[in-house]
Amino acid sequence: VWPIMLNTMAGVHALDRRWLQLTKSLSATRWETLRGVVLPGVLGHVLTGTRLAIGIVWIVLVPCEMLGVSAGLGYFFLKM
Repeated sequence: VWPIMLNTMAGVHALDRRWLQLTKSLSATRWETLRGVVLPGVLGHVLTGTRLAIGIVWIVLVPCEMLGVSAGLGYFFLKM
């Protein structure tokens, strides 16, 4: 959760303020601003956070399986 959340915050912070000013000058609603400017601008950061989170999950999952269960990838590596 943390890598995704932190990268999303970085993506929102990195948005160009001129795009948000443009939506205000065109009288866009909050939903239109979110759908048309914020989400496309943040998508790359969210996907990067997801990629990092998947890596962290694998690093944590294998040792947990080594210690806590009697089946799985970590258990298989431990018994090799």
